[in-house]
Amino acid sequence: MKIEGYRLKQIQRLLYKDLISNWDDATVLPLEMRREY
Repeated sequence: MKIEGYRLKQIQRLLYKDLISNWDDATVLPLEMRREY
């Protein structure tokens, strides 16, 4: 659905901004976890 896809993109943007601002936490997360989100 378009709505779900749009929400996923919004969530991804927020997560990427969070990861960029918190690189220490980002490096702790496994790649598998990041791929799921």
